[in-house]
Amino acid sequence: MAVMLYVDGYWCEAVVRSPEAEGEWLLGTHLARSPAEAMRWLRAQAERIARALDPVPGGGGPFPSAVLRASDEVGAHVGHVLREWLDDRPYQERQRRALEEGRHISANAGARDRVVGVRDAAQVYYSLSCRPITSRSLLT
Repeated sequence: MAVMLYVDGYWCEAVVRSPEAEGEWLLGTHLARSPAEAMRWLRAQAERIARALDPVPGGGGPFPSAVLRASDEVGAHVGHVLREWLDDRPYQERQRRALEEGRHISANAGARDRVVGVRDAAQVYYSLSCRPITSRSLLT
């Protein structure tokens, strides 16, 4: 008898975690039918998070351009890291192929931030991930 693995879809998640604050917050999930659909969803979530946390003047974020100021710590911002991932299409293509091969993928960014209920700033990690959902079938 042989065992065959079948991919039933691709489970995508956008999650925020803070071990220091002892919290985890699910921002969204999606069941994709293909690796390409999974990558589109992950890109949309990266753009949504980047726009909300690190708005670009005139970029359609939640704040008027007049109130935004440049930061000295460009690399430390979650939005900056996610935008770098968004711009790296060759890397995303490698991630799409990894999904096709049955492997998990993720894009991650972290920074210190204020968390309600925590006295001091805590390390907060944003994670976009996807994994194949597999089932097994016995061949006789």
